[in-house]
Amino acid sequence: MTNKTKELVAAGHALAKELHCAESAALVRELATQLDLQRVRADTLAADNENALAVLKEANHTVLRAKAWPDATPDYYVVVTSAGVWQSFCKTRAEAEFIVSKPFNPGYSVLEIYTAPPAPVSVLEEREAFESFMEARFRDTIDRKRVKNGDQGYFAWDMIVAWIVWQGRAAMLQGGDGNSPEIPNGYTKAADTGIPIESDGWQLVPVEPTSEMRDAYHDAQKEYESLNGLWSPDHQWKAMLAAAPQQEAK
Repeated sequence: MTNKTKELVAAGHALAKELHCAESAALVRELATQLDLQRVRADTLAADNENALAVLKEANHTVLRAKAWPDATPDYYVVVTSAGVWQSFCKTRAEAEFIVSKPFNPGYSVLEIYTAPPAPVSVLEEREAFESFMEARFRDTIDRKRVKNGDQGYFAWDMIVAWIVWQGRAAMLQGGDGNSPEIPNGYTKAADTGIPIESDGWQLVPVEPTSEMRDAYHDAQKEYESLNGLWSPDHQWKAMLAAAPQQEAK
């Protein structure tokens, strides 16, 4: 809470002492007390949120490191109590599991901790390629309200989703041909049958969004920004799908 709130609480109690009317003084005193309670609750909530974000961020980094370095061995095994408190750091899993197995440690668990290894070059290259693509493609339309260097909030939520999709694309490209054999002119042959290619819940859309799809996206975003700044990716996505050109079966 700000110092102004604390000053307001103090001023309220001081005013209550100066008032001659007992009822008015009691009312002011009660209001000041309630305001002080709200201040304490807000401070506690802010601290809890900060701690939760720190835990989530560390967990996210651990998952990313494990994916980037699949053959890595944990550097530490942490014994975590049933209340989520980190109790003991062990060098081996056997040591940690021995502590967990004690009858007076019900609900205890073991958490694997990896120290930060050097990031694979491919991951760094993909991130650089992604940001270069976004800068060249969208430039000033990128929302940078949440820019925090080194944070997952470097971009707004839509850019974070785009980065996740980009990583999935990179994983597929690195995976080779995959399990599906390539059928020459397969799309054309399927269309020639006259059978709709889309299945329920799916729709064919261009690889690159058309100008109509982009306009629909921005219009949908403006609609939700006018409503207390709320965003709905589903609403924007449906608007883009509705504006997408339709593939007609032959």
